[in-house]
Amino acid sequence: MASSDGGEGEGGIEAGDEDRVSITDAGGTVARFEMSYSPQPLARHRFGAPLSALIPGFVYLGAALSFAIVVAIGYSSPYGSTLSSFTAGGDRGRPFPISVLAIFLALSAVGTVARGLLRGIVVDETGLEVRALILLGIPRLRRYAWAQIHRIVVDDRRVMIELWHGGSELLPAVRDASLLANTLASIASRRHITVTHLAPHR
Repeated sequence: MASSDGGEGEGGIEAGDEDRVSITDAGGTVARFEMSYSPQPLARHRFGAPLSALIPGFVYLGAALSFAIVVAIGYSSPYGSTLSSFTAGGDRGRPFPISVLAIFLALSAVGTVARGLLRGIVVDETGLEVRALILLGIPRLRRYAWAQIHRIVVDDRRVMIELWHGGSELLPAVRDASLLANTLASIASRRHITVTHLAPHR
């Protein structure tokens, strides 16, 4: 009797196991789980070049576009007119048409303005990027992680960073120097970076 009951009990368990359906097999599909949390992107603060550094580029762009418009009008002017003689008529004695010069100047001016707008400093929680122009207008990009920075020196005009390996860099002038200084000081205080405030210039 005991063995018979035991056998039935085991059979009942096996039958129950066969009838139990896994949640991953329901409907012939496999359950998939997705992460419901996605980290927020780090805040980025961009400080552009001051307007005084951008004005020459915009003046150059205005002059180049004005020259290009004059050349375009000259090519469409009646034959023998002053503008026609200056453009199409004068091309006979030039090594290349004046229209090529106008296009070159316009593209050069657009590139000058674009490079100027890209200049500045970008600050986020991982470090800062320094975007500047070196000799011949070649752009330069340097990035410093906060772990590389030993001290930040701030005055009312410029900011300088001192690195742990002994080097330093004077950051380029930006449009809102006070906001840049406050942003760097706020991040530095959370990361235990020394901040030195110099006396204002007189």
